[in-house]
Amino acid sequence: MKKSGITECHSTTGSRGLALRGGSLGDLLLTLPALRRIRRELPGLSLTLATRSSCAELLVDDGAADRWLSLERSDLAGLFSSHPWEGGLLPYDRAWSWMRDPDGHVVRNLKKAGLSQVAVRDPSTTVCHQADHLEQIVGAVDLDDPVRRLPLRLSAATQQAGTVRMPRRCRPLVVIHPGSGSAIKNWPVDRFIRIAEWVDGAGYTPVFTIGEADAVVRYELERRNNRYPLLEGLSIREMAGLLSRAALYLGNDSGISHLAAVIGIRTFVVFGPTDPDVWAPVGQAVTVIRPDRLNAQALRSITAEQVWQIMRPFGAG
Repeated sequence: MKKSGITECHSTTGSRGLALRGGSLGDLLLTLPALRRIRRELPGLSLTLATRSSCAELLVDDGAADRWLSLERSDLAGLFSSHPWEGGLLPYDRAWSWMRDPDGHVVRNLKKAGLSQVAVRDPSTTVCHQADHLEQIVGAVDLDDPVRRLPLRLSAATQQAGTVRMPRRCRPLVVIHPGSGSAIKNWPVDRFIRIAEWVDGAGYTPVFTIGEADAVVRYELERRNNRYPLLEGLSIREMAGLLSRAALYLGNDSGISHLAAVIGIRTFVVFGPTDPDVWAPVGQAVTVIRPDRLNAQALRSITAEQVWQIMRPFGAG
């Protein structure tokens, strides 16, 4: 099945491209099918990815881009200014931009910087799944294309990095990430702990992970006397390596859930109030658990027993 696209691309051996993607970790990972499509359709292209997330280094390891650089670099700042570009010619022939650009400043400045072909897809205007919307910058989307869901290829160094913080004498690992970028998307912490107890009883080792924005979640884990390992302060490579060694993953709508999904492990994501029809992680083994209504109150109506019953057939119990 295909969805209509907006731009056709043709290979030009030896050309150099620039891909611009703002947003968070999850936003970047939802762009992976589009980046892979560009690489496949333009095999001679040398592609530089400009983004804010250090996860880009994993996409370079995967081959989705040849290199990456930060959007915060001073020599790129002028691209996003309302003032005409004065930075001279950039070393690229073409660009793909998934940046909000309602006034066309980015397109204008890229062309002034010498790029002859510029394709744009505003990530904020979508009526379909975000990954499909972003890929339409290249052309019609084949939803049955297996390449879109291939696991992220991790380097040996990344896989090894995941062992540094793993519990010793570890049984099959279940990673539980009870935080997200927004408290309104967080399923109650006590229910994650209950799942961890059942996971433990089923012969697995549950491990909690939290990010730097999850101070409230950390407090809740401590207040509720969580007795399972808690890993925090992991680098993106350490997190990816840890996930690559896990049997199962459980989390909210978060960037780490998107990372688990693209790595290819069995991923369970509790959704609400965001819409999984638009924002669900892309992967080969993703199960979305959602309430009937997409709001914070309905999210809290999902019980631990309901989630456990969904997880059990996949080996969790």
